[in-house]
Amino acid sequence: MTVEILHRLALGVEPFDALTGRRAASTELIVEREQEEHNPRTLFPYDPRPPGIALEPHFGGRFRLGYGPRLAATVRIRFWDQARRYVPRRLEVPLWTLAEVKAAEKTGTDLPVLSRVLRPWLLPGVAAPIPPAATAVRGRVVRAGKPVPWARITGTRPGRPDVLAAADERGEFLLVVTDSYQVATATLGLDLIVRADPAVVPVTDPARRFDSLPLEPVTRSSNPPVAADLDNPLLRGDRPPGPFAAGLTAHPVQLTVGRLDPQIATLEFDPQ
Repeated sequence: MTVEILHRLALGVEPFDALTGRRAASTELIVEREQEEHNPRTLFPYDPRPPGIALEPHFGGRFRLGYGPRLAATVRIRFWDQARRYVPRRLEVPLWTLAEVKAAEKTGTDLPVLSRVLRPWLLPGVAAPIPPAATAVRGRVVRAGKPVPWARITGTRPGRPDVLAAADERGEFLLVVTDSYQVATATLGLDLIVRADPAVVPVTDPARRFDSLPLEPVTRSSNPPVAADLDNPLLRGDRPPGPFAAGLTAHPVQLTVGRLDPQIATLEFDPQ
């Protein structure tokens, strides 16, 4: 019997921290391939883990997925942080198949590693460390008094770039303005616009808390890759998932520059 041992890279994953612009450094960050069957593993009685196959950790905050006999042509990669320093994401990634890699090798031109690299950006979770001199606010998105999971929040202000945040399964978010040191006044005004999937209902089963997490389809990188394959609005989280609808109103807030606002902002999601 012949057994083929595979060491070729199917997908390399480098998650980035949206606040620092560096690779995500949390030791509690889990990067895994999502499983179809539901057989939750229990770490603690109060925190059953959804099913998933952890990617192999590599040096410097990288993760590796190798080819194997049960690897599908398209995989779903899930990111979540046990310490809630990052908001979870789910990305659907089409892979270069092993047959395509071997075909390239036969021509003497290997498929570039960067054609098999995924670089998603993770927005801060409610427990994320806040950079010095940053202006920040914690909040909660609700609809008729109940939490709205996975909402996206955009902070707008005249003449400055938008500020992005995302809610977790409890509807809780942390919005951080990292360039507020450039503001000459003591307060900073933002209009917060909420987007969410109107069909999503509050999470009741912790083991199935990622079932409603939006699945974001990623375009396969070209050969050779171009810059937009590795860095684009979808990977950065700038583009809300397809079914998300904007709320009818913008929620104005006044934040004290250079500090975390002591108040918890409650935002009502009222879809159009």
